[in-house]
Amino acid sequence: MYSIKHDVLDWVNGMCKWFVCHLLRPLCKQIDELDSLIDQRGLGHLSCRQAVLDMAALEQAKSATSGGIGIAGISSCAQNALAIPQTLVDLSLKHGKLPETKEHMALEKYLSIPGCLCRYYVIQRLHTLAQSDTLPDYIFDGGSNTSASAQEQPWNPTTHPTDDQLLLHLLCTFMDHTMPATQGPGLPFTD
Repeated sequence: MYSIKHDVLDWVNGMCKWFVCHLLRPLCKQIDELDSLIDQRGLGHLSCRQAVLDMAALEQAKSATSGGIGIAGISSCAQNALAIPQTLVDLSLKHGKLPETKEHMALEKYLSIPGCLCRYYVIQRLHTLAQSDTLPDYIFDGGSNTSASAQEQPWNPTTHPTDDQLLLHLLCTFMDHTMPATQGPGLPFTD
């Protein structure tokens, strides 16, 4: 008689390996490389670990600048272009066409977990989960514990996402990014 029990375990292991190989490790590598480049340019305050993109502020700033030069004049615009960006909104507005800025904005979609402002924990947790092929440190309804890593912050249910929330957000973002766009506004997977 056939039992699906053994197949399910194989499927779960396969999904864990897929998550690690196709989502977690490439994402961690991309974060580390981008943060290194940002640090080399003296913009460490804009690294993935430090800066969080305020989408509302970005939309407001884009709509304010799309109306033309305005009263400030051209000389003010030239000075602003030379100033060091202080926020990700500044970076996006002043250097939005640079490949590094585009990459950073794409990473923000993966790292911006709704209701979670603890970016450093999220990145630490991604690195911890990416260390093994089978996600042995994964906790469905929790997060890191102090025994997982001496450097990792312990999980706090009021400020940190559960591992389940983290991985589901990554999967949805990945699917939205890789699936063909649908007609009209919206995301192809989550809308």
